[in-house]
Amino acid sequence: MRWLQQHWAALSGIFLSALYVYLQLVVWKRHGDDLMLTAINIAVTSCLWVILLVAIGTYFQRLKKVAGKLKPPQLTEAVIQKIEKVGKLRSLAGRADYLVQILDDLYHQFVKSQKPMPYVLGINAVPDVIKDHLDKELWGFRDKYRSYLGSLKIVVPESDSDLIKEGFPCNGQEYPALKRKIEAHAAGLRELADRLLVSAKEENAKNQTRQ
Repeated sequence: MRWLQQHWAALSGIFLSALYVYLQLVVWKRHGDDLMLTAINIAVTSCLWVILLVAIGTYFQRLKKVAGKLKPPQLTEAVIQKIEKVGKLRSLAGRADYLVQILDDLYHQFVKSQKPMPYVLGINAVPDVIKDHLDKELWGFRDKYRSYLGSLKIVVPESDSDLIKEGFPCNGQEYPALKRKIEAHAAGLRELADRLLVSAKEENAKNQTRQ
C-alpha cells in the first residue's frame, strides 16, 4: 500500500497512455481507412510510453542507491565492543583527572594546616581511629583510589600502568610523584581509547565494503 501511495502518479501515467493507445487502435480498426495521422499519433505516444518506462526504471535505480546510502551502517559485535570500551576508557581517564583534583586539594589543605603530608597511599598513612578532618579527607582519597584500581582491573586487565603494578597500599608515593603517575596514566588511557576508536572505524569500513 505504501508503495502505491509513493508511485501512484507514474502508474496512472502508464495506465492512461496504454488506454489511449488501445482506444486509438480500436478507432483505426473500425474506420478501416487510411488514418496516417492517427498512426503517427500512436507511434509518438508509444515512444513517449517507452521513454516514461525508462525514466521510471532509472528513478527506481536511483531511489535504491539513495536508500542504500541513507541506510544506517550495520555494526558487528566486535565493532560495538570496541566502541563500548572506548567509552569506558575515556570515563576512566576522567576519573583519573578527578583523583588528581582531589589530591591537589588534599595537598593544599596540608600546606594550609602546616602539617607534613604523609605518603597518601602508605600502609600507615591513616590512623586506626580517624578523628582529624585531614585524616578523613585522606581516607576519602584512598578509598576513591582503591575503587578506581578495581575498575581498572575489570575494564583494562591487560594494562601495564604503574598504578596497577604498584597496587594499593603502596609506600613511598609522595605527592608530586603520585600526581605525575596519575596524569600519565590518564593520558595513556586516552591514547589507548583513540587507537581503539581508529581500529573500530577501519574495521567497520571494511565490513561496509564487504556488504
